[in-house]
Amino acid sequence: MKYGIYIGLALLLCQAPLCADTLYMKNGDRISGTLNSVSGGTLVFDTEYAGSLRVSMKAVSGMDTEKAYDVRLNSKSLMKGNLSFDDEVLSVVSATGATAIEAGAIVQLNENLLSNTASERDWSSRLDINANLSSGNTDSFVFGIAASSTLKKEFSEHAVSLKWDREESENVTTKDQADIDYAYKRFMSEHWYLSGNGEYFADPIKEVDGRITAGGGAGYQFWDNSLGALSADLGVSAVYEDLGAETETNPAVRWSLAYKRFLLGKRVQAFHNHQILKILGSGKGEVISADTGVRYAVNSHLDALFQVDLVYETEPAPGQKKSDLTYKVGVGYKF
Repeated sequence: MKYGIYIGLALLLCQAPLCADTLYMKNGDRISGTLNSVSGGTLVFDTEYAGSLRVSMKAVSGMDTEKAYDVRLNSKSLMKGNLSFDDEVLSVVSATGATAIEAGAIVQLNENLLSNTASERDWSSRLDINANLSSGNTDSFVFGIAASSTLKKEFSEHAVSLKWDREESENVTTKDQADIDYAYKRFMSEHWYLSGNGEYFADPIKEVDGRITAGGGAGYQFWDNSLGALSADLGVSAVYEDLGAETETNPAVRWSLAYKRFLLGKRVQAFHNHQILKILGSGKGEVISADTGVRYAVNSHLDALFQVDLVYETEPAPGQKKSDLTYKVGVGYKF
């Protein structure tokens, strides 16, 4: 891929607040934007004028950055600091000094979002859609939609998600699930945070006309960087259930985990999220919900999706199965 065409655009469109980093190519080109990550021999560099560029590290001679990055080398050593390219020498500059390295020696690089807290809002959203229509011996229709939005600030994070799945077979509705979630994090240190959560879940087919959960607790952010994140939290909740013939409110203990990891130059993303709700009312049991999957980036906005969803109740309504497993193949759009 030739990078010379981006030079003129960079001079016209790139302003200092937006383009803090510079990428130096072995062919002499310079590209302005924001360094995102390095993995699998591919460097991801975000620009305002050409989106996310994926560049082979073999074509890179150096880079300048304004933020600190975690840098892992061929020797498996790990360094943290700003990257500086001066007098044809690439260095990692930390509080203890500068260490000269070769660009080709970098096997993994990511921005530690826990250390580099943003003073401005960071808002990201995505929409996933899957659908399947079949006819013949059996007519069936499967449709699912999921949307999520996350707002990150310096010491807090808000996340909202919506999921709706519907299945029909021979004009009979066999699944009609709706799930709306809100999660809040308030960081007290680099890793520890206080959490708040609210959820609305409905599945009339399984005689759950509405389940509302609200509570709070504490959690731990194991890592959060440009290549992925892992967090877990534990807390207490109040659970209101409308089960058609009766309604009741019970206390509960809630455990949740969220994981995502980018691979192959951020072309592939693996993810897993689950929640375990232990309802303390007599004979209520546990409700486990989880989604696991893989996304493949077609471009900077569009990706292909394969996902498996699980809803498991240890004490379901009479006549209902304990587990509900859904396989999804679809497309996603991030913005």
